[in-house]
Amino acid sequence: MKKSLLTIVWLASVLATAQAGVILSDTFSYPDGSLVGAAGSPWKTFTGTAGQVDVVSGRVHLTAAETEGVSAPVAGAPYAFGALYASFTLNLKTLPTAGGNFFAAFNTNGSSNFRARVFVLTGGAAPGKYRVGIATAAASAVAVIATDLTPGVDYQLVVRYNNSAAAGPTSTLWLNPCSESQTVNCVTASDTPPSASVTTFALRQATGIGDLQMDNLLVGTVFSDVASIPPVISCPPGITAYAVNPAGAMVNFNVTATDNSGGPVTIKCTPSSHDGHLYRHRCVRQRGSLRIPGQRDPAALRRLGQQSAGRLAIGGKRQ
Repeated sequence: MKKSLLTIVWLASVLATAQAGVILSDTFSYPDGSLVGAAGSPWKTFTGTAGQVDVVSGRVHLTAAETEGVSAPVAGAPYAFGALYASFTLNLKTLPTAGGNFFAAFNTNGSSNFRARVFVLTGGAAPGKYRVGIATAAASAVAVIATDLTPGVDYQLVVRYNNSAAAGPTSTLWLNPCSESQTVNCVTASDTPPSASVTTFALRQATGIGDLQMDNLLVGTVFSDVASIPPVISCPPGITAYAVNPAGAMVNFNVTATDNSGGPVTIKCTPSSHDGHLYRHRCVRQRGSLRIPGQRDPAALRRLGQQSAGRLAIGGKRQ
């Protein structure tokens, strides 16, 4: 009877963990200066010289030249078993060493029991480039994503720490993922340390990490908590064109878009051509691309809002 009761309690705990949602979120929108002690900041120093981890233009700054490590509590802690996810924007300014070091990880409050350690390193990368890797608890990267990254460019990293009661802990790292099932730009560490309960997320400064900035930190209990990032569409302002003859007036316009897929966003127009009528367009994203469905509008004049890249002949034919 006692064993059954304990099993029910354990299952209830696991289910509660799975439904917890976002358990830490920080856009680092603090004034420039020390992260610890900033108004509204949940971060506390756990090692090194206090006050060194700083905020620069709305991003947290970490450097190999300093020693402070900081951590923030995750809601609902401790998390003894189950999966935890974290995502953040990484922008490296100065290259790390060949072996690099880890700068972010899950942790237990007041300890150095880091799990799912995220590394930056130059080993294996082309000159002037770097790579990212992960270890569940090892001192060096156990698995490295074999994609060269460019300093000064934003990348989204997503990390999963899965502390299985049956199989032990594992850690997985994604670069610019679109889904949890993505296998490209995804690696899993093979080291198998003892299980560790998680209470905080930690940022760490140490020799070898170079100089980097982070932003948009999310920690949650399912992948969609931390990796659901919509595309950003940049459209021209509204355009009014007047047709003065049956051939219509040609309007040239461009739209650009970015998302977290790691490459250019494909923009498509539907329908692809016109039959002598004006169409209005809107931009939507489908599986890493933008699909722009059209609707027929018999009006001779139309103010264009969100448009696709291309040329539109008002009263004529799209080319």
